[in-house]
Amino acid sequence: MRRRIFELIRKAGPGDKASRIYDWFIMVVAIISIAPMMFRNPPQGIASMLETMSIYFLFLDYILRWITCDYHTGKKGIGPFLVYPFTPFAIMDILSILPSIGLLPPAFRVLRLLRLGKLLHYSNSFMRITNVFKKQGKTLLAVLNLAIAYVFISALIMFVSEPEQNFPQFFDALYWATTALTTVGYGDIYPSTDVGKFISMLSSLFGVAVIAMPAGIVTAGFLDELKVDLEKTEQKHDRVSRLSPAFLKRSLMIMGLGIALDIGLYYLGHVFHLPAWLDSLGTVLAAVLIEPTAGLLVAFASTFFQSAFVYGVNSLLFYLIGAIAALSFGLLLNKEKGRIKRLLLAMLIYFVAGTVIAGVLTLWKNGGIPDSGWEHHFYTWGMNRGYGNIFSCFLGTAVLKLIDTLIIGITLPVLVKISRKFEK
Repeated sequence: MRRRIFELIRKAGPGDKASRIYDWFIMVVAIISIAPMMFRNPPQGIASMLETMSIYFLFLDYILRWITCDYHTGKKGIGPFLVYPFTPFAIMDILSILPSIGLLPPAFRVLRLLRLGKLLHYSNSFMRITNVFKKQGKTLLAVLNLAIAYVFISALIMFVSEPEQNFPQFFDALYWATTALTTVGYGDIYPSTDVGKFISMLSSLFGVAVIAMPAGIVTAGFLDELKVDLEKTEQKHDRVSRLSPAFLKRSLMIMGLGIALDIGLYYLGHVFHLPAWLDSLGTVLAAVLIEPTAGLLVAFASTFFQSAFVYGVNSLLFYLIGAIAALSFGLLLNKEKGRIKRLLLAMLIYFVAGTVIAGVLTLWKNGGIPDSGWEHHFYTWGMNRGYGNIFSCFLGTAVLKLIDTLIIGITLPVLVKISRKFEK
């Protein structure tokens, strides 16, 4: 499943219509999401709807790229998953989302423009230019060093030889030298002595050569990259992997059941005021019966439903709890040997990580004051005993998460056994 997801979200190869549709869809979403920024007073209803829907799709795209990053790098192990959030494209993707979910103040809304970076994922020209700069980096760096040295030397000569009223500070001389070297010459600062005019002529002539050199290097490298791409297109392409109909049908049934369990049990607990969230059992079931990727998708669907219809887009980060559930149970329960010990370890990881994430998000959203009934009850109990806001906040989330963990640990083996008997 992860292999097919990777093929779907990467730049479409020949014959992969689904991947091509996805590519165009994400690019359209990225463009539409910044459309409200083009108006001083955009229609609030339409702008809010566009922003909300685009956030869900872009956040899902970020998750899919993260869980398949090892295919992109060609490396195995946990390393690629730890490194991916710090790669340039991943940083651009997450920074473009953070202002919309409240993690950054409104002043950072301009970061939404980074969503246009999605277009670069699918641009052949951008990839060619990137390869040119990688291959010709040393040569271009040498030209840059030459230009910087000339700017500094000519600015120093101009600063010494010109009257003070022409260049009051050395920075003014640097500014003039830069504009003269690039043949821009705004005319706001100019020399008046013969020496200064002579340096100005040399700078203009030298600037033409300096600008022409990197342009020629990049052009030649770009042509080489075009030749390489043409040779690749003539070679045999990798065959697109296909999911078998039986596997696809089984996966969709189990994932649908997982989403129904997550949403249904959550609302059941909400209606009857049960001391548990009950919103991760379906996620864990899909992760164990299929693979962790299926659990991650179920967790996103459940979180999307809750954030879209109940809590708002700011609660989207609670997806992290579902992701921890899918990964901990899905990865540890994929073998039969030592299943009880693995189950207990998965429960421990889910309890600790889930408590920490829920507590931190509650502190961020509500200043530590929980908004659910039982969680608020234990929070108030802690506050009345003088435990403090932070400790009481984590106490409330820990009690509910403990009950959640115990319910999953007790019911999961039963559900897995029933599901496998039903499949037979």
